[in-house]
Parts: sequence; structure tokens; C-alpha cells
Amino acid sequence: MKDMATTKNKLVFKTPTLDIQEHLQFLANVVEHNAQPFAVGYSDGRIITCNSSFSELLGYTKEELSAMTWDIELTPPEWREYSGKMLEELCRTGCPQRYEKEYIRKDGSRVPLELFVHKVSDFKGNIRYYSFYTDITRRKQIDAELRKQREDLEELIKERTNKLRATNAQLLSEIAERKRAEEVLQKHSLFLQQLIDTIPHSIFYKDTNGIYQGCNKAFEVYLGLTKKKIIGKCVYDVSPKDLADKYHEMDLLLLSEPGVKVYESAAPHVNGTRDEVVFSKATYSNPAGTVAGIVGVMVDITERKHAEEALRESENRYRTIFENTGTATVIYGEDTIIHLVNTEAEKLFGYSREEMEGKKSLTAFVAKEDLELIKEYYRMRRIAPEAVPRKYEFRFIDKHGSLKDILMTVAIIPGTKDCVASLLDITERKQLQNEMFRLERLNLVGEMAAGIGHEIRNPMTTVRGFLQILRNKRDCAQYKEYLNLMIEELDRANSIIKEYLSMAKNKAIELRLQNLNNILEALFPLIQADAMVSDKYIKLELGDIPDLLLDEEETRQLILNLVRNGLEAMSPGGNLTIKTFIDGEEVVIAVQDQGKGIEPDVLEKIGTPFFTTKNQGTGLGLAICYSITARHNASIKVDTGPTGTTFSVRFGTNHNKHTGTV
Repeated sequence: MKDMATTKNKLVFKTPTLDIQEHLQFLANVVEHNAQPFAVGYSDGRIITCNSSFSELLGYTKEELSAMTWDIELTPPEWREYSGKMLEELCRTGCPQRYEKEYIRKDGSRVPLELFVHKVSDFKGNIRYYSFYTDITRRKQIDAELRKQREDLEELIKERTNKLRATNAQLLSEIAERKRAEEVLQKHSLFLQQLIDTIPHSIFYKDTNGIYQGCNKAFEVYLGLTKKKIIGKCVYDVSPKDLADKYHEMDLLLLSEPGVKVYESAAPHVNGTRDEVVFSKATYSNPAGTVAGIVGVMVDITERKHAEEALRESENRYRTIFENTGTATVIYGEDTIIHLVNTEAEKLFGYSREEMEGKKSLTAFVAKEDLELIKEYYRMRRIAPEAVPRKYEFRFIDKHGSLKDILMTVAIIPGTKDCVASLLDITERKQLQNEMFRLERLNLVGEMAAGIGHEIRNPMTTVRGFLQILRNKRDCAQYKEYLNLMIEELDRANSIIKEYLSMAKNKAIELRLQNLNNILEALFPLIQADAMVSDKYIKLELGDIPDLLLDEEETRQLILNLVRNGLEAMSPGGNLTIKTFIDGEEVVIAVQDQGKGIEPDVLEKIGTPFFTTKNQGTGLGLAICYSITARHNASIKVDTGPTGTTFSVRFGTNHNKHTGTV
């Protein structure tokens, strides 16, 4: 009788204010509204019961889950053997098992989970597995420090589990002495109580007056108080007033609007700190259906907050570096779609970041003649990175169709399939290199012209003279046609040599202050006559420009060569526009045709001596133009496209201070 009295006293202590039915109802509410997914299953794979968090996690209803098996329909094939070994270990040792695996959701996706599985035998000896699930998708992304904390937490859970095993044995012994009619209820009550104590997050429950009725081990540890010192107290007894006021206000709001409330707050830790936590609170009802109190789950998110803040700081730091590298920089994915661009990239591409990020492919800006090479580099970089140069050049087309030379440096971002690329516009540098190369060739040709031009013309003059004498002799009359042809060819050769000599670097020129407009107006009748012969038209747009130091003869030759090239590039009916204007400190004469434009491979060779695309051309016309501009300290710029080409000769004004012969 003494033992029975002791047992009753213990049972009264276990449920100080609720009878068995009410306690069962409360515990069922605790499990049902717990944010921790939970399920119970038989050893044959059938699911006995689960809470709403478990069904929401997998996307199935509870009715659908009750007709399924966790070991076949929810577990992917590659995890079944491992899961079976874990349960074998659980059955062999009797110790709860914590392990990771994947489950298959209703939509076919997989979710990585951490399981905490207990084995309990009911009063009939049937084995049941009690499983607590944690979605570890987010956790798999945190750093090594969090993994260390998780290991410490798992060790703590093992210690608590050993204590629970002893408690379980004691409770089972006490329950066995109860009436047969109460056995099932008591075993369910015991199960739910065990469940609460094994949950790693802090759990507590109160009545409608805010008085604590119970809690789990995690809540005791967090506050540094035993359950005896918590039960019967209110938030003002265990928390600072400022926090207690907030907790009380939220509890009153929940009681006035029964359901579930989730909010973040600070919480006092036993070590004196205030941790960042998430409270998930819900009302529970008594058997009569009226609200009996509040159950709450407290999850410590301090480390997560610190990790998120560190991540934000790191992202801001690298974003600052990314934006201020001084070169156009982009990050693009495995499908070449651009993910991120900086301000310099917006300038280079001609698009805003809103127009590019997530929408444009980097390969869309590569000129078609370089596209295959870029794609091959892209493919090889993922197979054999060492076989692909980190830096290489290609031709780039921006939003406005402008062709640019780009030097790109590419690297794969470690741990991802994304690439970061730095793009440097080297168009001007390439143009300068080409111009220097062209000038070097012109200088070489000029030196050759100065050295051998006269030596060739002298014997040709002698030959021409004798041919004229022979042509006038009566006994050579029958060969007059051939002699005339020979003289014509010698004259043509002499004309070519004359052009050749005009490229001489040290050719003497006479510079006088003159106006380009006057030279153009004097040439206009001749130019207009050339145009009319081929059914084309000339348009003059002469601006107000200052006088320049010019050699009139060479300037006339320069203009005629550019105009005749423009006329030959157009079809009948085309218009050729000649403009003069001031651009900054330069005087510009521009010759604009309406031809089909110049192909890139031809454009690179423009001005090279003896290079021509004409059937009867000598390849010296533009070379002579470049020589003339070089002797005048001027430059030639070519702009070309499908609608025509413009040759612009740009004369500096600040060097025209003296006249004389050069």
C-alpha cells in the first residue's frame, strides 16, 4: 500500500494539473503543433502516425502517408541499405540512432534529412520506431564551425538518451501497476512525454494564466533551472522584465486569437547572454474543446544569425572589389548566361545590368568568326583547364553593333560551375599596332622607292625614246601598232613608278597656309565630272575651318584618291558626301560613300602597299594617302558598316605655326 501511495504521488507530480485524458490531449497538441517533423512506424515499413510538420515537409497528406511505407516509397533506392543498417543497429543495441538520409517528396524532389530514431515496444511487444526529422538542406551549407557544434549537440543528445532509457524503465514499471483500462492511455502519455524530452529544441507549456505546467530537458538546460523550479512559475520569474513584457504580450495576443504564432526575439541564456531565438507558439485545448493553455518551441538561431551577417559582410566586401576592379567584369554560369556584371561591363556591352543579368549569353557578343574558338575554349576549360589559356583575344560586338578587340581573362570560381571573366578593350591598342606596322611598311617601301625609282625610270626613258624613233621610220611602219603598245605600257609603268616615288619618306614637300575648302572647291568640277560618268552624285558640306600648313599638290592627290575609291565602291545612283569640320583641336575632311562596307579581313590590310581588291588596281592609291597624311602629321580613320564607309583625314591645328619646305 505504501508503494501504491508513492506511485500515485509520482503520477500526481507528472501531471500536476491535468488528468490523464487532458494530459494526453495536451501532449498530442504538443506533437501536432511542433515545428519538428515527427513520425511513428512499424518495423515492416508502415507509418502509424505523424504530425503536420512531417506531412508538410514531404507534401503528402496524413491519409496518403498512412497508406505508404517509409522504407520503399519514401526512401530512395541508394539509401535503403544504409537505412536498414541503422535500424539493425538500433534493434541490436537498443540505443536511439541519429543519421542522415534523403526522402522523396510528393513532387519527386528529394529532401536531405537528419533522423533521430527510437525503438519502443508496446504492451503487446510490437516494435515501433519513433523518428524525429530535421530538414538539413540549409545546414549543409554552413561552415565547419557549425559542424563542430552539431557534433557537440549529438554528444549531448546521446547523454540525455541514456538518462531517458533509465526514466523509461521506471515509468513503464509504474504504468504496469495501473488498471488495465488505463494502460493504453498511460502508454500513449508516456510516449508523448518521452517525445518531448528527446526533442533537441527547448519546449515549454503554460496554462491560460501564463503559469508553466511543464517543459523538456532542453528548456531546463537553456535556463539553467530544474523542472521543479520552472513549473508553477511565470515568465516574470525566469526572464528579465523587458523580455517578459514582450512574451506576455504575445501570449495574450495568441490566447485572444487561438492558433499558431511565430516570431523572433531575444532570450536570456544561463551563461548571462541574450541569444537570438525563434518562438513557435500554439494554443492547445482540453477534452472539452476549450483553450487550456499555450505550448511553445524555442529554437536558438544565434549562430545562424552570425553566419548570415558574416555572409552579408563578405558579399558586400567582394561586391565592392567586383565593382571597382577598373575593368569590365562578368560572372556567367555553365550555360554561358550572365549572372552578374559591374559598371564597367555595362559601359563595354552597351546594356544595363537589368538587361543582361539572367537574360544575355556571353557568347551572344562574340563575332561569328571567333565563336567556334570561344566555344571550344569553354568546353575544354571544364575538361582540361590546363590546356586552355587563361587570357586570349577575340572580336566583340556591343549593343550598337560596334566591333571591338577584347582581351579576356577567365577563371572558374572554385566550388562552382560558374566563371568570372575580365574583359579589356584593346581596340585602340590593336589599331595603334596596325598603324605602326603599316607605317613601318610604308617607310620601307618609301626608302626602296627613293633608292631605286630613278634608276628604273632613266633606262625606261631611253627605251621609250628609241621606240619613238623606230615608230617614225618608214621601214618599221608595219610594226607601228606594236611600237605604240610598247610605248603605252612604258608610260603606264612610268605612271606606277611615279606613284611609287610619291611614297618616299624623304620626299620634299612645300607646306603653305591654305584652306581645305578652297582646294575642294577647285577640285569639285573634276570630281563632279568623274561622278557623272558613272551616274553617281557628289555632295559638299563644307564647314568653317581654319587654314592649315598643306602641300597643295599632295593634298589634291589625297582627296582625289579617296573620292575615286568612294565612287568605285558605290552602285549607280549612289551619293558621295565630302565634309569638312572641326573636331576638338583637329580639322577633319571626311569622304562618306554609300557602298556595302569593307569586310574585317580587308579592313586590316587597308593602306598596305600593293594590296588591292580591284581587277586593274596597283594597290598604291591608299598607301600613297597614308604616306601623304604621315608627311602632314595627320591620320586616317576608317568607319565602315553595311550602309557605307567613311574615310576621315584628321589634321592637327596646334602644329601649323610655320611655313616652309619639308
